[in-house]
Amino acid sequence: MEEAIQIAYDENRRVYGQRKIKCLLLRRGLIVSRRKIGRIMKRRGLVSAYTRKKYRVHASKVNEAPVANLLDRKFGHRLPGACVVSDLTYVRVGAQWAYICILLDLGAREIIGYSAGAHKTAELVHSAFASVKGNLFEIQIFHTDRGSEFDNILIDEFLESFQIRRSLSMKGCPYDNAVAESTFKMIKAEGYDELDRYLDSRQYGIIDPTHVMTMDLGTVAGSANGKVVTTRHFYKEWVDSFIRCNSIPGKFVETAKAMLSLITVDVIVASVVDDSTIVACGYGALEAGCVGFYDIVVDPEYRKRGYGRALMEAIIAQARLQGAQRGYLQVRDSNEIARRLYLGLGFREEYAYWYRVKNR
Repeated sequence: MEEAIQIAYDENRRVYGQRKIKCLLLRRGLIVSRRKIGRIMKRRGLVSAYTRKKYRVHASKVNEAPVANLLDRKFGHRLPGACVVSDLTYVRVGAQWAYICILLDLGAREIIGYSAGAHKTAELVHSAFASVKGNLFEIQIFHTDRGSEFDNILIDEFLESFQIRRSLSMKGCPYDNAVAESTFKMIKAEGYDELDRYLDSRQYGIIDPTHVMTMDLGTVAGSANGKVVTTRHFYKEWVDSFIRCNSIPGKFVETAKAMLSLITVDVIVASVVDDSTIVACGYGALEAGCVGFYDIVVDPEYRKRGYGRALMEAIIAQARLQGAQRGYLQVRDSNEIARRLYLGLGFREEYAYWYRVKNR
């Protein structure tokens, strides 16, 4: 029995505790109590990874909104995409703490969206929704706990736009959002690198590797260009060109328009006009002394004319006038042309991320 427990512990990256080892042994036809497993683990010096440096929890306001718990702990038998649960938690990043927000599809049992940042805010939740690749109109229920970051007009307007019903846990009851809570516990306890290696060993392949890059705006000379037009708001012609240049499928057009309409921070909307037609476009989002560059795209028929660089330099020039000091963006690993452009402008990689899906 001791050897079976040792093997189970070693096979699972030396992170499993009594509960998980008991379940694993049961699947292998061995019935043993948690108490006995605990004694053997203690005698052999086997310590579960489900013990980490603790974060000092700060007091926060509670969402007192009179919203019912539509989920009612019915976590199973859900259609993929119909019900999404969410939560925010802290993670250790070097010597500091940061927050992550996840959107978990109960039916598919997978994370469909996420975001990370230095502050626990409604904008972090909105950014997680912005990362979802599916049709947001298919989501019927959005369930969370009563954290104050979910009690925000930005979130209310977003859910209303996509006709998503709100569901809230009972005050002070983490069991009502147990799937999100347990997912966070697994992420923290089992480690990111170890989890990635484990998924690789189980034939989960990498898709969409992406680089997050930043730069000091003082290192590049942003400049105006006669072909680039900048405004401080989105307008119909720009949105139509944005959809065309990005080749957004028809079924996602309304989702894209709704996401743009819900951006609440100041923006710099840029376009390149050639013969009265917008042939390249992109925008910058201004917040907290930074500018984020989004959807810098050129119509395929007008590429290799320097329009991408012209867009970037025009947005940089306007952002500096608005007091922005740093810029950030993300670019897929497969987009080598864009990566060379950003490196040439002075951007440097901060980190990379990717998704993993089961190989078919």
